[in-house]
Amino acid sequence: MKRKRVQKPYWEMNLEELEEATKEFDGPIDPSKIRPLTKGERARFELDRRRGSVSTRAMTLRPVSLEIRFDERFMRNAIKEASKRGVPLYEVLEPEFRSAAKWFEFSWAHRKR
Repeated sequence: MKRKRVQKPYWEMNLEELEEATKEFDGPIDPSKIRPLTKGERARFELDRRRGSVSTRAMTLRPVSLEIRFDERFMRNAIKEASKRGVPLYEVLEPEFRSAAKWFEFSWAHRKR
């Protein structure tokens, strides 16, 4: 069995390597490879489209500080994942920060007045 070559991350590629890695997306999309959204996917898409995006800074007109505490096991796993991928820790934690920020925006928008 032929082993697949491990591709380096895009931020380490030069222009020629990036072009080679993304050449499959240069042409038109083959209609046989696309499908309609499922009911769940369509509902999520419509919800996201209606919701739009509002930054916390725009809502409050001032910066908001937010403290996020992670448990020790989560941090150990995040550090292992960052070292395994060879990326800084903040790149592994960024999705968690974004999730917390979305929760904060949601709870702020739906607070009792």
